[in-house]
Amino acid sequence: QTLQHLPSLKRLSLQFCALDEECTDALITPENLRNLRELMVYGNTRGEKGFKALLQHAQQQGATGLDLSYHNLTDEHITLMVEGHYLSGMRSLMLDENFISDQGLITLFSSPDIADLEELNLGGNAFGEEGLQAIAASPYLTKLRIMYLDIDEYDPGNCEIIGLSTTLPPAIRRPFVEQLPTELLRQHVQRNFFLRTFMDRETLIEALLEDK
Repeated sequence: QTLQHLPSLKRLSLQFCALDEECTDALITPENLRNLRELMVYGNTRGEKGFKALLQHAQQQGATGLDLSYHNLTDEHITLMVEGHYLSGMRSLMLDENFISDQGLITLFSSPDIADLEELNLGGNAFGEEGLQAIAASPYLTKLRIMYLDIDEYDPGNCEIIGLSTTLPPAIRRPFVEQLPTELLRQHVQRNFFLRTFMDRETLIEALLEDK
């Protein structure tokens, strides 16, 4: 109830305060959030009630970005966001350092609500090859400009999944393509055999990014 008596409070930081679900649910209510413009509560345990209130507030305020880093999010939270259409219109989505698995990414990247995303951070989660395939196959990421995936942590073979995507923008694919072996680049460039044979590595990279 304290926050309701602080109408001038615009910014509140309580990250990594070891708050449990009961505390965060009591804190994150429509009444408490009414006047806040910035609330940082990551690093705590989020109850479903409090999480939903946070998403509803962001939606009502017309927010175009959500930073949900270190929120202990799971696939169930992703499902809640997608089914509630809370991501519609979002241009920036930070989901790093959570517990999101392949299924969570399959759910997320199957949603047309992510079509406005320009920046995405998925570093430090629990997904693998299936999650990467969901990203690579999504038709809704054409506006994406920045994507962080901790690519150094993945098997080099996974770079092929993103690098050879037919839907992701070239700027997103480039760092993955640059990690592919030269012979694999040569194999996938859509040029005649003799032309491909005499291309150097940099030319092959540019040709592959141009083809897809």
